[in-house]
Amino acid sequence: MKKRKHRTSKYLKTLQKKVVDYYFKNPETNSLNELSEMFNLNKQMISDGISDELKRRRENSLAGKFMKL
Repeated sequence: MKKRKHRTSKYLKTLQKKVVDYYFKNPETNSLNELSEMFNLNKQMISDGISDELKRRRENSLAGKFMKL
């Protein structure tokens, strides 16, 4: 078994951002399994990144702004 190099948290965050961008730009590839294999990142990190992006988009939308009032 090949030993993997330790990945820094900064690298993982940038990789997570790339996965989220790819997820929203390519709607036909929405499987967490496919994304996990493609980017070599676990499903939980991908899911958390997508959830955070959806929260950010909701807060920046008009509906989110009206909900704050």
